[in-house]
Amino acid sequence: MNAVVSSDRLGWSRARDTAAPTGRTSAPTSAAHEQSASTSAWSEMSRLYSQVVGSDETRSKLPLLIARDLEERFIRDGWPAGRFYGSEIELADHYHVCRDVAREAARVLESRHSARMRRGPNGGLELICPSEDHLREMIGGYAFILNIPPEQLIEAWGLLHAVAARIVAAKMNRTKPAPSPWRLAAGVSTAGIVQLRDFGRELVAQSGSQLLQFLCAALAPLLPPVASQTMPIARLNSLQRRIQFSITQGDAAGAARRTRLLFTWNENAHLKSLRQHNGYTGLPTPRPQERASCRAMVIVQKLLLDLHPADWEKGRPLGNEFDLCDRYNVHRSVIRQAIRIMEDSETAMTLPGRGHGLVSSKPSSAPLSRQICNFLGSRRLPPADASEVAAGLQIEMAALAARKSTADDASLLNRLYEGLRHLGGSAPISCFQPFERWQLGLARNPLLNVFVDGAKSYLSWTMADELVAPHWIVSLYVERTCQVLDAIQRQDPGSATRMQEVKLETLQECRNILAKNRIRD
Repeated sequence: MNAVVSSDRLGWSRARDTAAPTGRTSAPTSAAHEQSASTSAWSEMSRLYSQVVGSDETRSKLPLLIARDLEERFIRDGWPAGRFYGSEIELADHYHVCRDVAREAARVLESRHSARMRRGPNGGLELICPSEDHLREMIGGYAFILNIPPEQLIEAWGLLHAVAARIVAAKMNRTKPAPSPWRLAAGVSTAGIVQLRDFGRELVAQSGSQLLQFLCAALAPLLPPVASQTMPIARLNSLQRRIQFSITQGDAAGAARRTRLLFTWNENAHLKSLRQHNGYTGLPTPRPQERASCRAMVIVQKLLLDLHPADWEKGRPLGNEFDLCDRYNVHRSVIRQAIRIMEDSETAMTLPGRGHGLVSSKPSSAPLSRQICNFLGSRRLPPADASEVAAGLQIEMAALAARKSTADDASLLNRLYEGLRHLGGSAPISCFQPFERWQLGLARNPLLNVFVDGAKSYLSWTMADELVAPHWIVSLYVERTCQVLDAIQRQDPGSATRMQEVKLETLQECRNILAKNRIRD
């Protein structure tokens, strides 16, 4: 799809450019592809963004390819909200497709709140900033469709606050100011769960991380509702003071461990009390906070609420194009727009052939990770913020994987070891990502995987070019990763935490060396 840009309103250069999606959107991401990638064709894998582009099935559809190429352009351009990127006709001409395909791509971007199509003589595809409410709605919908149990939500909640405590303590350790812990949430009569959540907001604010503040705000509505006190106030204050003491001493590991234990233990006790007295069963059916902007989105919302989460991942038939047209009394083009939106979010897939059609599917972390990446890009989040949070989450998830490790993980760990043994010679840094995702998967918490993938995907766009690791860095990576996996297999959370910290520090030193060498060259 090579094309000459015919209008300045497209926001691109008049010179000939490649309109087809770049290597970022062509790297395989399924488990089978990741396994084969460990032994062949490292050069075909691209930046970290390609690790969260989604399934091969969805990436084969022209409207989805165009939508993702446009989103990559938005990020490369610095997400200039308000800029127009062409009308439907201009986009169709640029990508050498029919107008219906261009319209379907625009609908996908509208559903993701990346852009909106304005009508009229001076209209076109206008770039907008995704709202926090929309992304919170997407996170809630993802948790609902995957039927994520409250225990995993609480687990993610505890780890986010552990990362906040780790960041605050690390800053304290670097600056070494006079101890001045912030004041505890006032009100001795306040229920313990309320005071703890207030303390959590204060802790996250002290970290100074915009990303952590957003993730905690997005996760908070998914937690069990406040209904009863679960911990004596005196004990809660005592535990909070211990966390504050660890922070003022610059003890990042101790502060993180105590914070995780406090938040997960108290929230789980609260959950148990809710189930006993109120019959709490989990997440309620999510309701969109915003009115759908087009008929296609209205149909998508109805289809998403048509099945229970327990049935959604079983591949239930939702109907073919003709059935859906009759059911919703709309034109076929509107149904196709709705189908593309669902294919992009991986909540449904189309099976070809007579008697087939749209069927429900369990989404991967890819679509939501991309939305987080776009959200961070539209806010121009400092890369250091995303890097700090991603590193903290990876450290905490290594310990979580060790706590959850069982004998059944042996086969997966053996595959990891086997793949690492095949790494050799020089390789792009992105070639490490399949192993990273496998390791993170051992923590068995899909929300945490989404958060890490989104942050790392965003970081890839701050790189001018992809770094190529020489053989000695590849060897170091293999050695450090095996040390982490050994600790996980031994079910040793403390050792897994330390080894992951060493691994991340080693990789950062390697990146610094590569960057300095490139400057000299």
